[in-house]
Amino acid sequence: MRCILAQAEINWLQALQETDWQQLLTSDLLALILEKVGLVLLAVLLLWLGFKLTRFPVRLIKAAMRRAKLDASLTSFLASLCSFAIKVLIIVLVAAMVGIETSAFVAIIGAAGLAIGLALQGSLANFAGGVLILVFKPFVVGDIVIHDNQEGVVEYIDILYSHIRKYDNQLVVAPNGALANNLLINLSKMPLRRVEIPVRISYDSDIKQARKLVLEVFEADGRVVDDPAPQFLMMNMQDHYLAFSARGWSTMDDYWPVYWDCLEAIKEAFQESEAVSIPLPQRIVELPNQEQGNYSG
Repeated sequence: MRCILAQAEINWLQALQETDWQQLLTSDLLALILEKVGLVLLAVLLLWLGFKLTRFPVRLIKAAMRRAKLDASLTSFLASLCSFAIKVLIIVLVAAMVGIETSAFVAIIGAAGLAIGLALQGSLANFAGGVLILVFKPFVVGDIVIHDNQEGVVEYIDILYSHIRKYDNQLVVAPNGALANNLLINLSKMPLRRVEIPVRISYDSDIKQARKLVLEVFEADGRVVDDPAPQFLMMNMQDHYLAFSARGWSTMDDYWPVYWDCLEAIKEAFQESEAVSIPLPQRIVELPNQEQGNYSG
């Protein structure tokens, strides 16, 4: 047995001595380098071609969204999002083609997406709301809206926020998630808006005469339409006055001018009329009868 082991050791040492290590290392290293360089060049070529070809599906997506008459900002954002997704897919496919293990890569992308989604869940809700607003158009730029007791003109709509300019020139930046999921009043959707002016007259006033004066004020204003017809309706009876609602209809652009002008005209008409009086707060105080001797001079 010892002789056999000794002979094997001699043969092994002799084989090592006879091997051309320089040629072996050079050829194997060169083959390895060429193989890796070839894979790198192939990966770069495939990535370049893939990124170039990405333009065509993105253009088709943009054309389809334009035909659907989607908002320009939404079209641009969705096209960019599709381009990014296609490029990530190309990178994963190229990595698999050149022999790179992609399971860990995909897991990293998924974990990163989950972390980003949890960190930006509020922004994602606003993004979803912005998409709904731009697609279904509950309001557009230039509409007058009321949201959360804030009334103003929509100046700009982006993916995350809508900008609303109030009448006093304050800018309200509202998140699209809240606008899409909560009550919102769009005052510009209908052609006419009712101008409602609260009116108070005293109990001894002539209601018919007051109604006549109010309707004459509305009829004299050319911005108030005839259909629906103006109205003067009793709403309530309070302690020292009768509450009425003077109602006329006008376009949205004329709403506030009609309100201010008609309110002033109604006040002047009541002031000039002897049959109608504007009530003032009154209080009646009754004192018990007391003997004169109880008062000090």
